[in-house]
Amino acid sequence: MVSGEPDSPSDGETLGLKQELSSLLKETSAHAKIRGELLAIETKEAAGLYGRTLGLAIAGAILLVVAYLLILAGVIGILGLLISGSGTSIANWIGASWILAVVHLMIGLLLIRKSKSAGAGANVFEYTRGELKKDQQWLTKERKP
Repeated sequence: MVSGEPDSPSDGETLGLKQELSSLLKETSAHAKIRGELLAIETKEAAGLYGRTLGLAIAGAILLVVAYLLILAGVIGILGLLISGSGTSIANWIGASWILAVVHLMIGLLLIRKSKSAGAGANVFEYTRGELKKDQQWLTKERKP
C-alpha cells in the first residue's frame, strides 16, 4: 500500500463527503450572514419609518388627553357659573380653557390622522421579500423532475 492513498474506496468517499459538507456549511454560513445583514439594514429603515409614526401618534394622544382635561375644567367652570348665577366672558378662565381645549383637540386629531397616513404606503422589507421569493421559485423549480 502506498502512503497517502485511501485504504479502501469508502475512505475516499468519506473524505469527499467531509469536504462537500464543509463546503456546504461555509456557503450556507456566508448566505445566512448576507441575509442577516440585509435584514438588519431593512429593520433600521423600518424602525425609522414606524418610529416617526409612533411619535406622531403619541404626541396626538397626549394632546387629546390635554384637550379632554381642559374640556372637563370648562364643564366644571360652567356648572359652577350656573350654580352661582354669574355671567361668562372670554376674559375668565372658563373661556380660556375652552379655547385651549378646542386648539388641543384639533392639533391632536390632526397628528393622529397624520400618523395613520405616514406609514400606509411604505414597502417594508421589500428586498428580503424579493430574495425569499427568488429562493422559493428556485426551490420549486429544483423539485420538479
